[in-house]
Amino acid sequence: MSTYVERLEHQLAQAKHRHPANNAYISKICARLGDEYVHSGDIAKAEAAYAESYEIRLSINGPDHLRVARSLHGLAVCHICQATTHTTKRKALLRQAKRSLKEVL
Repeated sequence: MSTYVERLEHQLAQAKHRHPANNAYISKICARLGDEYVHSGDIAKAEAAYAESYEIRLSINGPDHLRVARSLHGLAVCHICQATTHTTKRKALLRQAKRSLKEVL
């Protein structure tokens, strides 16, 4: 894991401990972590970070705000990545099943 991600994770832990009321800062760190997790391929962690960012931003800004939309976009990217992964796995399993059937028949 990159040093930048580790720094962000540390900043998030500190912010939650020292400044739990500073939700705007916490949501910003969560969104940045989401970006980095997507880049590194850790979609589960990215989804959790974006979801936290979304909930905070929604409570601060309401539904019609650019920051809320940015967090929703991050969540959508995670779902697209998961769908692509599931589709790829399904196709691989179908190819494997087809090969097995050819061997059996």
